[in-house]
Amino acid sequence: MGQDAQAARCIIAAAVAWCTAGPKNRKRLERHSVLISEERDTIRTTSEATLKFRDGTGRLRVDPAAALYANEGQVFLRSEPLTADLLVRNSASGTLIILIEKVQSVARIWCHLLEEGYFEKWDKESPELRLTAYGLPPTEAIVVDYAPFVSAIVERVAERDRELVAPQADKFLRAPPILVPLVSHVAALSAEENLKFPVQLKRLADHFRELLHDGDSATRIEAITRNHLETWAEAQGKRYAFLDGGVARVLGLPGGEPTAMRVGIYCVRAGDFSLESRESWNLVPFVIGDIVDRENSPPVPEGCTTDMRRLAEAARYTLESLTGLGYVDRQPEVRALFMHGPLINQFTMYDEGEPNFLPYLDLRFLSEWNITERAVVEAVPGIPLAPGGGKMWRQFMAVYGFVARRLYEHSVPIVGVVERSAGRWLAEAVLDAAIEGRLIKDSYKRKVLDLLRKYNISDDFLFGCVLNDGEYLTPSTIAKNNPRRARERWHDVVGQYPHPKATVLKTAGTSFPFRIELNAAAAVDYRKVVGLIYHTARLLPRYAFPVGLDIVDRYAKVPDWLSKGVSARLGAAVLERAVDQGDPRLVAQLRQFLAHTPRDFFYRPR
Repeated sequence: MGQDAQAARCIIAAAVAWCTAGPKNRKRLERHSVLISEERDTIRTTSEATLKFRDGTGRLRVDPAAALYANEGQVFLRSEPLTADLLVRNSASGTLIILIEKVQSVARIWCHLLEEGYFEKWDKESPELRLTAYGLPPTEAIVVDYAPFVSAIVERVAERDRELVAPQADKFLRAPPILVPLVSHVAALSAEENLKFPVQLKRLADHFRELLHDGDSATRIEAITRNHLETWAEAQGKRYAFLDGGVARVLGLPGGEPTAMRVGIYCVRAGDFSLESRESWNLVPFVIGDIVDRENSPPVPEGCTTDMRRLAEAARYTLESLTGLGYVDRQPEVRALFMHGPLINQFTMYDEGEPNFLPYLDLRFLSEWNITERAVVEAVPGIPLAPGGGKMWRQFMAVYGFVARRLYEHSVPIVGVVERSAGRWLAEAVLDAAIEGRLIKDSYKRKVLDLLRKYNISDDFLFGCVLNDGEYLTPSTIAKNNPRRARERWHDVVGQYPHPKATVLKTAGTSFPFRIELNAAAAVDYRKVVGLIYHTARLLPRYAFPVGLDIVDRYAKVPDWLSKGVSARLGAAVLERAVDQGDPRLVAQLRQFLAHTPRDFFYRPR
């Protein structure tokens, strides 16, 4: 761990008497500093450090304002809570074990006090480690950076205090399923920041875990006891439904991309061994071109076209929610519906304006789903007026607001399970709860959020390091749709979108946790809901995702071979519709495509 080292990990073992006894050391403690080494050339100073230790009362403490600094050839650890604890203990025996993980000027540190005689006992149990060769127990302070020995000491301390060492963070970040996303993530950062990323992430995880264990915070860590027998006994004979959507595109068509979509629902009666009564399958197909009404929508300026990607997204979010609502309305015996994806989506810019130019939903399609103008206007006040008069109640923004409210207020528990959480809503919810409990100040929240943004740390990476297997957060309200991000005329509508309760659950130590969004009915009995999700995920230990959602995902997905197989028929239908609509650009693109590659599109043998 020399002066030029960019990243290092070492253990300092310091005799408590050497670093705390005597008037000079006591004076240093009163100034919030403790001597930890005389190897100034080995231990570099830091400007940012987080220190974690367990105080004399047994409480785990985290000091995010700690620092390492050198003075007159000696190295000191500055920490007000640690030095205050050492002064109160007033002990001159034992060894202070200090782990330092450091990259450049950033460090993560934890301290653990070993009682007198511990190393002698350990040496008898494991003579092959040759503790005395490393100068243990120390009479002053020694620095060890030999990786196998550092790991041995860390494991030994973890056996005594797992919460202090927090091995779940290292286990998570080194897991094979996490390595590829981790490398991809740090590759998007600057060279300096990607070196600091793991240490900064673990520093933040340490403090978040401390906040979540504090009884004054409304958001806390809760744990599930794995008990399949009890869980399945509780679920025996009850029906649970799982929903997911799949999208098919006409491969290779430039310009317009009329999209086919299907929403699959898999329903199962737990504990039923009869295939006839155990499972039911529903598949609802849609052609997005058939559910929109371009003719009666606000006119698109000449030279502009509808953003087909945005149209496909808006349709998917609306159709999945609408299909789920229709299913639970028709199946009153279903105890809960689990959706693969968010319960409430971010839906602030799927409007008729530039650059999206999304059309209205078709009146006939809406009537088939019993959606009327009166129902939408009553449920979602403030819908803006169309250019020619009348409210834009058939626009996606208004219809999605209507569907989202019905989904959230439904009497059946409806749950969204998000496999990879890209946002930071739960991190912000934890910080807000800590402010409300007077554990931190607004200035500290801003500092943490700046770090999260700087390193692009989302909830999945953060809580992957914070949580252990089977742990989750007390559900918090998250506001996913900020009206300020919508066009001004849609502010009132977006402001009425529901704010779901959400938590994050970690089902395996080597997998990403996933976000769970709950409607009002599911939030009432969230422990049972989360427990059921956890136990169904444990049925797929490697994937660690609810098995029912995995089944319906495979059921609803439109595979590439099928998309290619239907391209001919869909392509012909697209060309016919393009001619009917009189869009010369689209017709020209299609004709050029068909002229250049007819065998690939229509006639190539399979």
